[in-house]
Amino acid sequence: MGQIGRACLVLVALVGCHSTPLEWGNGNCAVPGYTNLGTSVVPPPRPVDLAFVVSNSPSMTAKQEKLLAQFPKLIRALEDPTNNLSLPNLRVAFLDGNMSTNGSRLGDAGELQMVDTLSCGIIDPAARWLQMLTLTPANYTGDTTQDLTCLLGNLPQGACAYQQLLRAAATSASATGPAYLSAFVRKNAYLGLVLISDEDDCSTFPDGSMFAPDIPSETTSLRCATRGHACAAQNLSYPTTGPVTAPLTDCRARTDSCPATADATLPTSCSPLADVHLLAERIKALKSSEDKVTVAAIFGWPLTDADLSTATYKVAPIPNPHPAHDQPSTIHDLWPICYDPDHPPSSPDPETGYDPVAAAYGAKPGLRLSAFVDEFREQGLKFSVCQPDWSDAMTMVGETLRKSLQNICLDARLVDADPSTSDIEPDCLVDLFLPKVEEVSTPSTSACVLSTSESSEWTRTRIPRCDTADAGAPCWKVTIDNTRCPVSGQLVNIINYSAPYIAAGTRLSFQCRVCPDLDAGISSQPGCP
Repeated sequence: MGQIGRACLVLVALVGCHSTPLEWGNGNCAVPGYTNLGTSVVPPPRPVDLAFVVSNSPSMTAKQEKLLAQFPKLIRALEDPTNNLSLPNLRVAFLDGNMSTNGSRLGDAGELQMVDTLSCGIIDPAARWLQMLTLTPANYTGDTTQDLTCLLGNLPQGACAYQQLLRAAATSASATGPAYLSAFVRKNAYLGLVLISDEDDCSTFPDGSMFAPDIPSETTSLRCATRGHACAAQNLSYPTTGPVTAPLTDCRARTDSCPATADATLPTSCSPLADVHLLAERIKALKSSEDKVTVAAIFGWPLTDADLSTATYKVAPIPNPHPAHDQPSTIHDLWPICYDPDHPPSSPDPETGYDPVAAAYGAKPGLRLSAFVDEFREQGLKFSVCQPDWSDAMTMVGETLRKSLQNICLDARLVDADPSTSDIEPDCLVDLFLPKVEEVSTPSTSACVLSTSESSEWTRTRIPRCDTADAGAPCWKVTIDNTRCPVSGQLVNIINYSAPYIAAGTRLSFQCRVCPDLDAGISSQPGCP
């Protein structure tokens, strides 16, 4: 789907719920037999800022094809199936985990990544994010999903083996300037942060001294685990002295972060990795309340809850991927916690039992990423990167973000004109009151106005119920959605609105036939439960 053309209007008032009804002036809008359910100011569609932090380490190479194939499912999951597959007022940005490992400004330093933008349909080559807005023009042309997938595919691959996703996100949240999350996130927007990685976070502050020197007996990235994980309440040894095997449920991210004065090049009794809690606080500081942030991780984690209960955390020898004449044939490494079912271990090394081909499609346990997600409680979501199909993950992220948006809910007991259908066909008079501005020139269809004093400031458009409207004409319908409208389940959708952008200050009114109050002893009538 391209820019929002099929459904430009996604109203976010709560009529008869939490909105503030306006006065009906001299009452010339009232219609006998109909109940006034209120009139509300219609704010612009609730904005969603969606940021992806993607590992671009060499280990992600084998998963790049799956990432690009699965990514469109998240964008489709953001489409509202009850509102003509419209997308929210959306911004999308990308970061990677390539940061400095020696204290200097190396890597991508938490800057938003938009590579070769013109090839992906972005109008401004200097743009730092893709935006799809209804109050101002979008900054791209073409198909939304294709353009976003193109931008994702342009991210540099095979970068530093030490992936610092959390540091990249935290730095971007607190830095100043147009290249960072601090500029990307809008004040009134709901924030979604999606972390994608096949290995754990290795963020460190204030410098990268823990990344040196090399240790011949272990892989380069093993220190991210031995210095950041603990199992059975015991810190792992650094350098590695032997195999470690423990139930994953007995292992956790360390919380004993070192002070800045510690010499991280040496074994320490504290962790030289950055404190996960402090990193999470930097993200939370972007919003006024925690319920405006959802954090999802697609990372090294067991595929199912049953797998989680039996998963084994394992540090053990593997074949040396880069043997030299003076180096051992095997070195210690952290083994995968999950494997892609389409690429299971099938040709293990006879000496170690390790299958490097299957491991390339698997993922190492992300204990720090798991702890980071836990910082956001109910707003945190975890999914295994080893799933061959990320549909469930993408759908749940999209649905969680959609649930955060306000909705039009009619909480009165409405008369249903056709009880035989699953949705409800209420008998309502629905009016849009549009400010008289140049962008909105719809002629008034009636003398009915909000009030005598405002008659010169508004034009009124009465829109029909969709099952009675001409094809492609602006219309409204009510669907049953108890999640988005928990009081009554009656969700209102306004679709096929032809104006390119919503005029600020647009107002919406409802007059409907409602069912008698059962508590008043009045008998029911056709169309009433």
